[in-house]
Formats: sequence, C-alpha cells, structure tokens
Amino acid sequence: MIVWPEIMLGLRSSRGYATNDLLSAAADWKAVFLDELKADGDTTGYSTGVLANLLSARTGKWTLITTNLTLGHIERFDARIASRMIRAGSRFVQMQGKRYCER
Repeated sequence: MIVWPEIMLGLRSSRGYATNDLLSAAADWKAVFLDELKADGDTTGYSTGVLANLLSARTGKWTLITTNLTLGHIERFDARIASRMIRAGSRFVQMQGKRYCER
C-alpha cells in the first residue's frame, strides 16, 4: 500500500531517491493501493505530475485508490488524473458513509 501523503513527503525530503525507486517499482506491480489521494496539500502541482506519471504507467493494471474527493473534484484540479482514473475500462466507484471518527 502506498500512502500518498507519505510518498510525497519522502520525495520532497532527503529520502527522495528511495521514494522515487518505490514509485518506479510500483509502476510494474500487479496491484497498487494508493491511500489518501491528494491529501498531501500540494499547491505547486508537483504531486499531480507524479500521480499522472504513475497512473499512466499503470494503465491496464489493478490500481485501487481511496480519496475523499469526487471524480468531479479531481477533474477540476487536473483533468489528466480524472481521465487516467476512468480509461481502459477502469471504474470510479463513489461510496458514502460516516467518517471513521464519527462511528
């Protein structure tokens, strides 16, 4: 499982090389679980570029993504990401429920 905010923190720190190696390897894994997509608070677009590249490399492979955003919100900040999330027969499944802390 790749926790997106932690990956982005790693890329921006001295651990960047190891994190970059992890993302390169993840492009070839049979399945990837990306948790908390876009929860990194990036305002520069760097995170979006990294994500677009990863999703492009994973076309046709199992990639499960969790996020608090709707597909419409994702499309507003970057149409490339939204497009990559639904192309090649992929599906965006929106679920609603109580936040974990409200249970």
